[in-house]
Amino acid sequence: MKNLFRILSIVSVLTLFSTMVSANAPGKEGTVFADYMLLNISPKASTPVGFSINTNVHNHIIEIGGGYMIRDASPSVELLAGVRYTNLEMSLSPGLPVNAGESLLDGFGGVRLIQEFGENSNWSLIGKADMGGGSSDLNWNAMALVNWRYKEQVSVSAGYKWLAYDYQTGTGPSQYTHDGIYQGPTVSISFSW
Repeated sequence: MKNLFRILSIVSVLTLFSTMVSANAPGKEGTVFADYMLLNISPKASTPVGFSINTNVHNHIIEIGGGYMIRDASPSVELLAGVRYTNLEMSLSPGLPVNAGESLLDGFGGVRLIQEFGENSNWSLIGKADMGGGSSDLNWNAMALVNWRYKEQVSVSAGYKWLAYDYQTGTGPSQYTHDGIYQGPTVSISFSW
């Protein structure tokens, strides 16, 4: 099995103004990985009485974990486990500014599959899915990519990513709820050596 997506991947989610950086250190049977994703979303809305509301959402997401290869032949299968830290910040304006935020720490488990198109092919399909909880009631993450190995050490991938949270704390006016799915196309460049 060639080292795809192993050493460094830079991924940009093209919608929602987000950026993801991923570093993977492969071993013979396993992988250690760390991912950082920044989401900056600034939607605007108009009210029925004619004034606009500006919303700013900033999420910093850090994943640290490892994988264990249970099948090395194509399709390769790697079991994943790790922790995901999320810092959620939101503000509303105009008028009296409203600010809210929470920090979440969740464990997760999942799987990564890599299907190569032939023994000497430069093309492969990559799928990754995980699910977990902890601070949040539930979160899940999924990604599907088409990967092209440009050179032995450089790969280019394109696909789609989903990241969902179900979280609620407090009651009444102090209640904070984060229940939604971030999704969008992804493009990445991977380096290995």
